[in-house]
Amino acid sequence: MYRDTSLAIVIIFDALDEVHEDYRKYILELVKHLMETRVSKMYLLCRTIYKPLVHEEAGTVPLEMEPFSESDLVQFLMKYWVSHGVTHMSEGDLLSAAMETVQSYRASKEKGGNALCNPLLI
Repeated sequence: MYRDTSLAIVIIFDALDEVHEDYRKYILELVKHLMETRVSKMYLLCRTIYKPLVHEEAGTVPLEMEPFSESDLVQFLMKYWVSHGVTHMSEGDLLSAAMETVQSYRASKEKGGNALCNPLLI
C-alpha cells in the first residue's frame, strides 16, 4: 500500500446492547484500538441506556437519533419516489400519496401490525 493513499474505512457495530456484557467490554476495547488506526469513522449503535458506558469506555461522543415526524416521513417519501423515477404525478398528487402512505403506516402500527405490513418499507 502506498503511504500517501488515504483510506475511507467505516466500521459499524450494531446492536451493541444485545451483546453479552463480557464481550461488550471486549468490543469497547477493540474500538479504542481501532481509533488509533486509519479507520475514518466508527459507529456504535445501541439503546440510549448504554450511552454513558459507550462514552466512558470508548471515549466517544454519543449522539441520539430522533424519530421522523409525520412531516419528515412525507418529505422523505416524496423525495424518494421522485429520485426513483416517479415523474408521472403532479406535486400535489405526490404529496397526497405520501400523506396517505404515512397515515396507512400509522394505522398499521397502532393496530399492532408487523414490519412486513409497513408501507414505508420501500
